Amino acid sequence: HFFGFGSFPSNWKREGFLMARAVWIAVVAGSAIGCVLVVAARLRKRKSTWNRPRPLDDYPLLVPGRGAPLLHGIRVVELATVIAAPSATRVMADLGAEVVKIEEPKGDYWRKFFLEFEPQRDFSAAFDAVNLGKRSVVLDLKTPEGLQQLLRLLSTADVFVTNVRVEGLKRLGLDYDALHAKFPSLVYASLSAWGATGPDRHLPGYDLGAFWCLTGMSARINPEGAYQVFPVGFGDSTAGGNLLTGVGVALAHRLRTGQGLLVDVALMRVGYWCLACELLTSTKDEVPEGRAPNYTRPTPPDPLWAAYTTKDNHHLMLLHQDTQPPAAAESDHPNGGGSTG
Repeated sequence: HFFGFGSFPSNWKREGFLMARAVWIAVVAGSAIGCVLVVAARLRKRKSTWNRPRPLDDYPLLVPGRGAPLLHGIRVVELATVIAAPSATRVMADLGAEVVKIEEPKGDYWRKFFLEFEPQRDFSAAFDAVNLGKRSVVLDLKTPEGLQQLLRLLSTADVFVTNVRVEGLKRLGLDYDALHAKFPSLVYASLSAWGATGPDRHLPGYDLGAFWCLTGMSARINPEGAYQVFPVGFGDSTAGGNLLTGVGVALAHRLRTGQGLLVDVALMRVGYWCLACELLTSTKDEVPEGRAPNYTRPTPPDPLWAAYTTKDNHHLMLLHQDTQPPAAAESDHPNGGGSTG
């Protein structure tokens, strides 16, 4: 009756009723318009925050000294084995992240590595070194159920770390393009031997081949014809540090934009980075087919940049380099105006 359906009340004047109904409609319409304006204002404000840096006070748990670890509240899902990628997520766990390690039913084979020296343990200390602080979940990704469980985990994750080869990830629908379409805010971190692009991207590899040998680092350390087994995981741990840095930068990018990024780290590229000074200053002779690059350099004429053997069979290495003008050398810099290598 009030909105005009049916007859008017007999004791109301028609004009008064119409006036009351108009006021009621205006109140309802005004409330609706007000709600729309409030929602629009909030959406504009939210959109604007993605286009400018947010104050750190908005994220008290992500700021050191605020009573929580740096990565508290960050969930990381790891689909990786052996050393390189797990070493990065181990540090993330140390920094407060929740790290969920996905293992196949028979487990990460690194659990058994060196176990012959530790018969009293169920898994090796080598496995412990790169997996402390994580939760382990067994999933069979060859089954639809296992794959769906992983996708449900990823829907709640901030970071996905993997060292599975690109082709295998594509078969499972776990490559970057597929997951970015499903979870655009997910930071996707890949660590491989040869990189996610290039002709060797589908090949497996370890730091011995990609970090030490292909880059020529092995030839730089050993004389020709002599080879040795290098410290286990040396190149892996170095690449893991690079991956950790990339994930940190990607998380900072997500705070600004709301979007995840692809972090692509390769053992080979990290090896070349570590050899940058040698590569840029080595002799420029053409390398014969099948031979190692010649990374040796002629002895500098400066006697303060050379190696010497002392009379009592000790060794002395002088690394003098005058990189500062006299005025800077006499400054109050804690290093005396010089530089630290």
